[in-house]
Amino acid sequence: MIEYLLESTLCLSVLYFSHVVLFRNSRNYRMNRITLLSSVIFSLLIPVFKISLTDLPIHETVQKSNFYEAFSSSNYLSASEISNNVALKTSVDISVVLVAIYALVTLILLARFVFNISRLIMKGYKSDKMDYKGNELTLVEEQINAFSFFKAIFISRDHYRNGTIDEMLLWHEMAHKQQLHSVDVIIIELTQVFFWFNPFVYLFKKLIKANHEYLADEFVLKSGACPVEYSNKLLDHTFQNRTLGFTSGFNHLLIKKRLTMLSKFEQKKRFVHHLALFIPVMVVLFFMTAFTSSNSVFQDRSTNIIPTEKPGIFYAETLFWSSEDHEVYMRGKVKVRYGVNQFTGDGSFAILGKVHLLIFNGKQVAMDSSIALNGIKCEVVTLTKEEAIEKYGSRGKLGAVEIRTVK
Repeated sequence: MIEYLLESTLCLSVLYFSHVVLFRNSRNYRMNRITLLSSVIFSLLIPVFKISLTDLPIHETVQKSNFYEAFSSSNYLSASEISNNVALKTSVDISVVLVAIYALVTLILLARFVFNISRLIMKGYKSDKMDYKGNELTLVEEQINAFSFFKAIFISRDHYRNGTIDEMLLWHEMAHKQQLHSVDVIIIELTQVFFWFNPFVYLFKKLIKANHEYLADEFVLKSGACPVEYSNKLLDHTFQNRTLGFTSGFNHLLIKKRLTMLSKFEQKKRFVHHLALFIPVMVVLFFMTAFTSSNSVFQDRSTNIIPTEKPGIFYAETLFWSSEDHEVYMRGKVKVRYGVNQFTGDGSFAILGKVHLLIFNGKQVAMDSSIALNGIKCEVVTLTKEEAIEKYGSRGKLGAVEIRTVK
């Protein structure tokens, strides 16, 4: 989990700064929209998928040397490390507290998100609908700026009655509606619900909403509006009421930037050379996050390549195989005599490295299973990949660990 958060944050940060540098002043807003959304989706999904390098051929001599080093130094806790960390192991696991806080905040934000969406849908359902020059308007009682949400354009009832609907501002909302900007907003808002702790999600949200405004402004000008007159309209609406956060409407904080972009409306759009620099950045991030490093390959395979000379012995109260890191945890009062590990402690200890197939008393163990041992003596044997395949077939393609109780 921590690895995923670090990698997703790395991708978001690199792609955010790359986008700011390369596309900050770009006028190809449609391509900007694609790169922004793809950057967010890429950063959140790519760290999930891992391409294993464990099947790549490795020279046998180097393999044994590196695996032995990883097995003896990385996958085992030495006696000195145990004595220094027993107190920490027995304390309340801070990760449990952090997960609880994350779950609580996420639940609150998700409930608020669902409530706001539901309220807006109900408002659109219950409000009167009126036709204005071929466009269906949803009339609301609040004194607000016009805004759109998917196919609905919301406008103040008083503005409609008084005939003060501005043609250019209506075009602006039509752009949000026709280009389905609400889809982007829902995606980034929902991302914010689950990644509320990541500052780069908020920064991407700001860029995405700004780009929506540029797209709408471009639509208005292409519809025949005078740039100077339209700029004055934007200034007139700067100090009026704001719209809801997950809808599309006038964004007053971007007025200065929007006016600058409007002044460049006739300038040529240059995008290809920026995109040629942006794509390699994504490719590099893909290889950095999707592929496991050589060190992790050595570590993951160490327990499958180098078996112990004889079965190890341990005593524990419970045994737990975690699906999060593939580690097997010996918990409670623990005594271990296994390889270089010779220690006694009270807490939670993982000494076997990553385990891909766990056999207990001849039966395969399911991940996230807790086995009560009650201090019974247990033997543990690590099988190589070849031994595991011979004994367990395709299930043992990444090696196996066998544990059995000794009477």
